[in-house]
Amino acid sequence: MNPSPPQRTQKDRHQHLVTVRRSGKHNQNSRHTGSPRLTTRQEPPMPSQDNALRAEAAQAEAGIRTQIATRSTEQLCYDFAATEGLSVADPAVPMVRGWLMDELEQRDVDALDAWLESGEDLPHRFFGVAPEQFV
Repeated sequence: MNPSPPQRTQKDRHQHLVTVRRSGKHNQNSRHTGSPRLTTRQEPPMPSQDNALRAEAAQAEAGIRTQIATRSTEQLCYDFAATEGLSVADPAVPMVRGWLMDELEQRDVDALDAWLESGEDLPHRFFGVAPEQFV
């Protein structure tokens, strides 16, 4: 029994298409009449679009961080607890949690370090916030 040839991975197929496209050569038995094209690849955003998106995101982040900075430590601990049940599959959840942790760190780096070293889920105990304030 002859072993079957190794299967090409998607990366191998992609690299082959890129090589063929760059060289302008293709298999004579190919059904393609021109150079192969990568149909699943999206064109990268134009630099001006990319810069505009980055500027917009930076402006939005600055606004959110400003709002976070105006909240009390108790409110920040409450906000962090409120994210506990949210799906981390949503990229906004870890981002917001990071912003909250950044602000808590600015207020009391020792409390943040103690919390992180403890392995506890919520920071309230380390920042002097009573759990009944979460109710």
